Amino acid sequence: SEVGVNGRDAWPPGVAELAKAVGDVVAPEWEGSVEICGVPGEEYAYAGAIDALDFLTLKCTPSAPHHVILTPSMISGYQTVFAFLLRLLRAEEALSRVILSKWWRDQHRIPAQPRIRRAWEVEDDFASTAYEGDYKSGLELMHLSQVFVTGLMRYAFGVGVGEVWAPFRKALDIVAARNHGARHNATDDVDVEATRIADSITDLSSLHALHAQHMDRMNSRLFLKRNQAPVRKIIDGMVQICLDFARMAAAPTPGASTRFTVNRNKDARMRELCGAFKLR
Repeated sequence: SEVGVNGRDAWPPGVAELAKAVGDVVAPEWEGSVEICGVPGEEYAYAGAIDALDFLTLKCTPSAPHHVILTPSMISGYQTVFAFLLRLLRAEEALSRVILSKWWRDQHRIPAQPRIRRAWEVEDDFASTAYEGDYKSGLELMHLSQVFVTGLMRYAFGVGVGEVWAPFRKALDIVAARNHGARHNATDDVDVEATRIADSITDLSSLHALHAQHMDRMNSRLFLKRNQAPVRKIIDGMVQICLDFARMAAAPTPGASTRFTVNRNKDARMRELCGAFKLR
């Protein structure tokens, strides 16, 4: 990430540094939609924690009549979804950079500056490697972590958000077209689900209720509801292990006099993390 959350020790960075990083990654059409919630305090003092970026919040000040739909509670719901997806994106970014580390090159005897690869490419490396013991545990954890994070991201963005939001957005387009007197063309693709949703929207009140229902479905699919806390705790724990592993693998190698001892300690710790990951 721009502020190096996955590798630095001093955390949190200054507000100016954070503001520049946010400005660099937010698309122009969303400029001003993400802001830093105050000055990050001691609760965000560890860069390796899963919640290290939770002080970044969505900002939205809707004007009339949109304020009837985008109420503070709805914006809070979007913030919860945003924070969860940001954690997954951060974990993916951290794992994708493990193969740039000296630890990874040492295991595979490969040159510096390798290209970033994904889980399906790492699987072949893991299956063919001849290392055993603690070395094997680190490589196995790399494979397990990437498969888990990649799969969870596909589910979160595709099923948790995409399958819920896509028909609702199409329904809004249908309602907007109807309000402008547009007629359906027989050659247009017909989305039965979106049409059904559009037919149920009769006024702002019904639109607000429908919006709330879709937000509830999104939160349910992403395990963000209060009664899903035990499942979410397991997911957060596994993501935290992925972040711990990526941070450890990317840690700089010390001088020759201590390298052997430190590397053995690192590999032993990776074996512990691998065992903890499998238990969850």
